[in-house]
Amino acid sequence: MIEAGFAGFDLGNWVANRRPAGMPKEMLPVDGEIGKILREPATRDKISAQGFNIVHQPPDELAAYLRLGAREMGEAGEKCRGRR
Repeated sequence: MIEAGFAGFDLGNWVANRRPAGMPKEMLPVDGEIGKILREPATRDKISAQGFNIVHQPPDELAAYLRLGAREMGEAGEKCRGRR
């Protein structure tokens, strides 16, 4: 991206487990269970072998990350459109 004039631009692949707004509170502990699985050495090894870094975030942190990414992608799109 640097060659295209986007210094500091970070683009990568990621996977997230999201749930719909208003999910019943009794379902929320599933996030903790997913976190436990992701901390297991065998799981970490398999995922790392595929080139992924594991970052397990609470739902509010994931939401903030998604908002930031959307804003940054929008800004990059505007820069691209300005080059036509």
